[in-house]
Amino acid sequence: MQKNSTLSRWSRLAVSALLVSALGACMTPPAQPVAVQPQALALGLAVTEDGGLAPDALEQVNELLRQQGRISRQALTVAPLSTQGVPMAARLAEALRQAGASDVAVLPLAGMAAQEAALAQGWDLELRSESIAVQAQDCGPANKDLNRWPLTSHPYWSLGPLGCANRHNLAQMVSDPRDLIQPKVLESADGVVTAEAVRRYHEDEVKDLVDIDFDE
Repeated sequence: MQKNSTLSRWSRLAVSALLVSALGACMTPPAQPVAVQPQALALGLAVTEDGGLAPDALEQVNELLRQQGRISRQALTVAPLSTQGVPMAARLAEALRQAGASDVAVLPLAGMAAQEAALAQGWDLELRSESIAVQAQDCGPANKDLNRWPLTSHPYWSLGPLGCANRHNLAQMVSDPRDLIQPKVLESADGVVTAEAVRRYHEDEVKDLVDIDFDE
């Protein structure tokens, strides 16, 4: 009788442990794969009275370029939408090339209909970027109740699905997002390039991609 009672107690403990594990798994959201897909973004810009771009406009340009990944892999187009935008388009294109862009096109002045539409928006030129971009999952709280309960109350609740931070960091460091879809065979110089990319990720500070000196 004592033996059966002991076995029953161990059985209950085992079932309880399984239930706790199952509940913990239910509370952890599934991991989302890294998305690699073509992405096109556009930004309308206004030329200031002195013929330049406002500081907040330059910040918007840099933010657009950062969202599109490495600038050397972006197809960039600068489209002047007014007569004031024509000289600024040439200067912006040159600044993009100096920042590392290899594919920059400057379009001729837009037609009257496009100019009138841009005037209504307050734009003098438009910057367009096309690239193969990588989108990684945001590693936020795995459970919305964390907004009400501290982690000390529920120490097993994670911030994001398991491995979320690793996937996010790898997505940020990848040189060519297409490698996440179909990896290519490493060449002799790829190891050096990879090591340098990791070093920049750990040691470098965030740099503005485009910094136009309007005093020149």
